[in-house]
Amino acid sequence: MNKGFAQVLVGFLMMIGMAALAGCGSDAAKTSASTTAQKQTPTLTAITITPATNNLAVGATQQLTAIGTYSDGTTADISRDANWVSSDPTIALPAQSTVGFPPHAGTTGEISGVATGTATITVTSGAITSSPFVMHVGTLTAISITPSPTASIGQNTTQQFAAVGTFADGSMGDITNSVVWSSSDQSIAAANTVISGFPAHQVATGATGQVTGTGLGTATITAAVGAITSNSVTVTVVESALKSATAQ
Repeated sequence: MNKGFAQVLVGFLMMIGMAALAGCGSDAAKTSASTTAQKQTPTLTAITITPATNNLAVGATQQLTAIGTYSDGTTADISRDANWVSSDPTIALPAQSTVGFPPHAGTTGEISGVATGTATITVTSGAITSSPFVMHVGTLTAISITPSPTASIGQNTTQQFAAVGTFADGSMGDITNSVVWSSSDQSIAAANTVISGFPAHQVATGATGQVTGTGLGTATITAAVGAITSNSVTVTVVESALKSATAQ
């Protein structure tokens, strides 16, 4: 065989071998990167139900929230991605209750008080289940809201109100998140919603008891569950300190 031709052939074969090795290395790198990415995907490690208040009147509803904690330390609201289950739906019933497995399941976290008693609420996502959340449901006889009898709020600022319920068995509990808050003003809005325009003296109210002053004047705030209505609180909305300082 011609010596020059043999040298060219050997060189060509070496180039093919090096290319093959480079390809294998590239595939190995891709596999390694894919494996690393899979390892870094956070997984759900725990579920916590909030808020901590667990008193609910018959005929009322309360929105609970499921907070998921992940392996990388992050948290997220998974209320609508998890399965809500009541130990006794004849007492406390999750919204969108379904028949089937698991029984008495819901998907939103809204719990309705059906009858007097105690039921345990749990939330499950995959293999992770929350700690039991004990919900006490009772027959409400009275509601007391604070601050009372009056409150002063700066315009465009918000104040948190609280509602305490008295039940037929004499017990009392925080029901701030399960009463219907309202204002004497004709326009009532959700929590943190600021109303503008006419009529004046508007006070925005929300389902959590947050009251926002939106116009100078007065309004009356109450809370109710069914036929049970709280004491009235007269809220005076005044010019905010920040606005006054700016005007000067």
